[in-house]
Amino acid sequence: MRRILAVLCCILPSAGYADDIAIEAAIRAIVAADPTAALVTVDADGQPRTRSVDVRPLDDTWTFWIATKPNTRKVTQIEAHRQVTLYFDVDSEGSYVSVMGTARLVDDPATIARITWRDHASRSAFWPEFPKDYLLIEITPQWIEVIGAGIEADAETWRPQALEVSR
Repeated sequence: MRRILAVLCCILPSAGYADDIAIEAAIRAIVAADPTAALVTVDADGQPRTRSVDVRPLDDTWTFWIATKPNTRKVTQIEAHRQVTLYFDVDSEGSYVSVMGTARLVDDPATIARITWRDHASRSAFWPEFPKDYLLIEITPQWIEVIGAGIEADAETWRPQALEVSR
């Protein structure tokens, strides 16, 4: 079982830091408001690469799931370097969540059947040979930063409040 620990940026009592329940609620609200996140991987030259991805709605496991094709650059980059970042934002509110974690490629048919969240019509548009041309990316977070939905950054350093996710 995973335990979520709140990590505060500063020890000033007047800084307005939230407890872990408020931070978790803010993370969930922002992630739900932005189902299309930016996924950052690292290429063979060490260059960060960013692309938009559709992320499965977050459940109680704090695991993030992305569907892709096995022949994409992100898959090759994850095979070489498993550390990734997912970035969710609600520009109109100045809110964001940044998830730093480890990616794992999943092609297990039972997991695909359990985790796949798109309906048949939308899935067929992207994966006409489903499940042959379908792959899941499981992202296990280690650290999640948040600003917005009632959670403020440190006034002095602008460092966001965060959760350290331990298993």
